[in-house]
Amino acid sequence: MTSPADPVSQAGPAPPPARPAPKVLGLPRPVAIIGIAGVAALGILWWRSRRNAQAAAGQAASATAQTVGLQDQLAQLQEEINQLQAQGIGAGSAGGAAGATGGSGTTGAAPPPSAAPPPGGPRPAPPPGNAPPQMTTVPRVTGQRANFAIGELDSAGLKAHLNQERNPAREYTVTSQTPGAGARVPKGSVVDLAIVQSK
Repeated sequence: MTSPADPVSQAGPAPPPARPAPKVLGLPRPVAIIGIAGVAALGILWWRSRRNAQAAAGQAASATAQTVGLQDQLAQLQEEINQLQAQGIGAGSAGGAAGATGGSGTTGAAPPPSAAPPPGGPRPAPPPGNAPPQMTTVPRVTGQRANFAIGELDSAGLKAHLNQERNPAREYTVTSQTPGAGARVPKGSVVDLAIVQSK
C-alpha cells in the first residue's frame, strides 16, 4: 500500500511539459507577423510615392517639351514673315492691286537678291481653277506621350500613323517623327510616329 504522503500515488501521472510557442525569425509568431506586415506596407508606400514622382516628372517634361515646341513654331513663323516681307509680299503690296485690275499680279520689281527662297524651294503654280492646298507646320511631338502627340497633330490638321499597335492600358512615348518638327506640309498629311512603351 502507499502512504498518504506519497505524491505520485495521489496526483496521478505528471502532465507533459508545455510546448513553447512557435517562433518566426526568433520572435513569437504574432509579433513576427505584425512586423512583416508593417515592412510590406512600408514597401508599398515607397513604391507608390516613387511611381507618383516619376509620373509628375514625366508631366513636367511633357509641358516643357510643349513649350519648347511652341517657341520653335513661333520663331519659324516669324522667319517666314520676314522672308515674305523681304520679297515684297504682304498686305497692301502692289501685286494685289495689279491682280485685281487684270494685271499680271507682279510688282514689276524683282525680289532683292539677298532674299532667301521660301522653305522647300519654289512651288509650281497651281492648275487653273484649283486653290492651293492649305499648308501647316508640323509640331514637335518627339518625347511626348503618344496620346498627347496625336492630339497635337490633330489640332494642326494632320493625321498620325503609329509604327506599332497600342495597348490602351499602357502609356507610350514618341521617340521620332517623320516629317520632322517645323516642316511645312499640306493639311491632312500623315506624320509617322515611332513609339515605345513608357516606363
